[in-house]
Amino acid sequence: MYIRLTSRCNMSCDHCGFSCSARGRDMTSDVFDAALSLSSHYGDSVTLGGGEPTIHPKYWEFFGKSLAVDCQETPPFIVTNGKNKDIAIALARMAKGGVIGAALSQDRYHDSIEPEVVEAFTKSSGDWGHGNSDDLREIWHINSLLNVGRAKLNQLATVEGCICDSIVVEPSGKLWQCGCRKKSFGTVFDPQIPQEHWDSDIRCSQDSA
Repeated sequence: MYIRLTSRCNMSCDHCGFSCSARGRDMTSDVFDAALSLSSHYGDSVTLGGGEPTIHPKYWEFFGKSLAVDCQETPPFIVTNGKNKDIAIALARMAKGGVIGAALSQDRYHDSIEPEVVEAFTKSSGDWGHGNSDDLREIWHINSLLNVGRAKLNQLATVEGCICDSIVVEPSGKLWQCGCRKKSFGTVFDPQIPQEHWDSDIRCSQDSA
């Protein structure tokens, strides 16, 4: 389950699949709690995203709550652009210990960030060589741009596809089958998620249409 804590971002990347900017909406505590309850009920792992999730005024509160959710022993996953240096480094350290999974989005379309953040997310040859399966840090380098959001608007797209193949929770609480946002699953307060969605490996509405 991909929970969009906010539609705001402290970057305005030309390729943003959700077309995020400085303006947008933050998720309320009620919506977040309902989303976590849903993820726990279905045993679905949680990804905290946005926008840039770390700019949400209640980020650490929501982060703490996500750690307590029982999702088949899968730790919550966080995606960040690394602009908030101190928070990003803290996330990298927690991911290195396997407390969470964390990905740093890094490519030529993003604004520059402090080199210490990139270093914190970079696995050394020693990390790889010892096969540390508890190290859940990642750096996402985007090579192929999906034909969605600003990438589509700016004619930068190179491939067709879905930005997220799991259930997406909008800051408003609206549920979508996937990032295509073509098929509504109701809201976190009135979910309408068909059982066959969980019984099938096909999650994306592009594939199931």
